[in-house]
Amino acid sequence: MLSCECDWCPDAGDTYYTGDGGFKELPFKISKKCKSCGRKIKPGELAFEHCRVKVPEHDVETEIYGEDGEIKRASHWHCETCGDLYESIAELGFCVNMGKSMQDQLKEYHEYVKAKKV
Repeated sequence: MLSCECDWCPDAGDTYYTGDGGFKELPFKISKKCKSCGRKIKPGELAFEHCRVKVPEHDVETEIYGEDGEIKRASHWHCETCGDLYESIAELGFCVNMGKSMQDQLKEYHEYVKAKKV
């Protein structure tokens, strides 16, 4: 469900998105799957990077990174189409659910708009 509020507060051990790396050419020598639609993104293709970090979970991690520290995780990637959808939905002021298909969230947005017009 689309929401205008992103008030989720991460707990110890949670991984979350820190902001976006934005559009760039996929910098790997192997393909990556789009996190939204599953399409294969080939090396050098334009893709949208979503940077991720983990909240320290154990005493050792807290000692190394600090209580408010962030442990870098591998970025997730969207193909150009899903990256465009992500930006559009976010610019409209909705909290984007990164675990859900961008196409499904676009459909939810259209249903929301249609319901508001009635």
